[in-house]
Amino acid sequence: MPNAAKPSPRPRVVDAEYSYRRPLSLRELLPAVGIGVGAGVFAFYLTQLLLQRTPILVDRRPRARARVLESSADA
Repeated sequence: MPNAAKPSPRPRVVDAEYSYRRPLSLRELLPAVGIGVGAGVFAFYLTQLLLQRTPILVDRRPRARARVLESSADA
């Protein structure tokens, strides 16, 4: 006999959509795993490319100073 003092938290809807998840085999998971690995490799490559690129603004003063020191040492 149900307890009248404690109503159910959610009313049950008979017409609710029912979904069933079945376990996937390795053959069915392989495309998703491949896409995930490919995306990871691409992200790693892009990060490495951005970290190793040449800076846009190059400070040329240290080289100029080194040339002046070399030319004064030769004289």
